[in-house]
Amino acid sequence: MNDTLTYINTLYHPDETIRLQGESELRKLGLAALEPLIRVLNGEHKPPRFKQPTGWLGIGPSGKELEAYARRRAAALLGRLRDPRATEALVAATHSDADESLRQTAALALGEQGDPRAVEPLIEALYSADYSIRAQAAEMLGRLRSRQAVDALIHMALTDGQPSPRWQAMRALGLIGDARAVQPLAAILKNLLALPAKDWAVPDRLGYSEDETGQPLWTTCNYALEALAALGNAAQSAIPIVQQVANEAPARTIRLKAEKCLARIQQGHTE
Repeated sequence: MNDTLTYINTLYHPDETIRLQGESELRKLGLAALEPLIRVLNGEHKPPRFKQPTGWLGIGPSGKELEAYARRRAAALLGRLRDPRATEALVAATHSDADESLRQTAALALGEQGDPRAVEPLIEALYSADYSIRAQAAEMLGRLRSRQAVDALIHMALTDGQPSPRWQAMRALGLIGDARAVQPLAAILKNLLALPAKDWAVPDRLGYSEDETGQPLWTTCNYALEALAALGNAAQSAIPIVQQVANEAPARTIRLKAEKCLARIQQGHTE
């Protein structure tokens, strides 16, 4: 059995440590692992039989779960390969596979390659039950500068129940640079200012310390300000609320960030 096949087979191993070691070796192999990975992605590779752990402490994933895992990891590994065959296999998986998690992983991998065909499946992934998938999809859509995704990203920034997808959605909106994002971002800042000062940061004997990044409200405000600054001249209508944040935010570091944001908007700076 050659090394490539040995490492491919470890993707199905019940022991997570062995699976991760196999992935690491497959990354090193690069294009040499292309065709075997495509077979795994397509469900064409015959899974090896490993001895399943037994006993009270040996309850592990089922064979079906391991096969699903292997296919998802194959998709992620293919995303690292700049080869048309990998790209086409990923495109096919985003459209035709019945496994939603695999479709989402393939979409993320396709986005990693910068392929515009990733946009629609990535927008679909914004509604995943897995918040980490939602966050990654938002990040990828920002990298792709997808104006098609703006409305969905605005909805996520305003309503998602987890902070990291909201933050990534705001960052993506700044990168995309569409003026539709200005008013929703301004509304986020307005809502944050209405919250009690104690929610902004952990007070110390000197007031509010400079290191507030562990505070969700602080971080949310920071992302909104960064997105508006990236929008530059298009964010002119947000100047009043940014000025209010610069004057009234309980956290000093946020007031300073708001001042910098204001300067970038007034200078018409965009990225």
